[in-house]
Amino acid sequence: MHECQFTLWSKHLTKKVRNLSNAIFVATLAIDPFQTVINGKEFVETRGEVNGSNVEVIFRAAATKEGPSTHLKKKKRDDLIILSGELQLAEKNTADAGTATVNVFACSDATNEQFFNEVTIVGRFCKDYKQAEKSCARNVVVNRYRRVEGQEKPEQISDFFRVRGFGTWKERIMKASKGSLVELNGVLVTENDKEGKPYPVVKLRKLRTFQKGSGGQSDPAKEKAASGYEHSQFEGKDEDDMPTSNW
Repeated sequence: MHECQFTLWSKHLTKKVRNLSNAIFVATLAIDPFQTVINGKEFVETRGEVNGSNVEVIFRAAATKEGPSTHLKKKKRDDLIILSGELQLAEKNTADAGTATVNVFACSDATNEQFFNEVTIVGRFCKDYKQAEKSCARNVVVNRYRRVEGQEKPEQISDFFRVRGFGTWKERIMKASKGSLVELNGVLVTENDKEGKPYPVVKLRKLRTFQKGSGGQSDPAKEKAASGYEHSQFEGKDEDDMPTSNW
């Protein structure tokens, strides 16, 4: 059995609970991690490809004496690693605009037998949906806030996550009114725009509405010791999977 070194810090996990867009990935690093400064703060940054999905993700961990950055900076290109944290989209005025980015809260060495591609988002439906033969796509907006030096109020940043649903979820996306508050779970995949440029999309596994207001039928974990990623798991069920009595 492979020994798996895991790095967790309670203060980071406390932050994780408050975030509205979280992810956990097993990824292969595409470059060596390096130190960088963003908005006056130091980070350890790297890029990786989510296994089985061909999705490029930027991973950033705040540079601290303790925490995930201390583990991440020891890694090298082609290392396999599990990372969890807040999922964001790179801002429009940057070279990486629209690229999936994870603010890392925890990380661990991974093995070839492991597979994780999990995204959970709480946000609101916006704009009209786009219907295909077997699916429906729509944007979900998540607002986050950033302190800016010299400004009394934090700056609001809006991430517009593209979500695609099949089966029951296709119908639910189409029927939802604009502004509906939803919680969704799925996997991160890649689709291409009209110009052939790839962009991240959440393939929906579960959708829950709290307040009203791609063809991709492959199994990305087919060759892995993992389950729950078959296409049938993304076609939707209305019933709750957990029993509600005798608890």
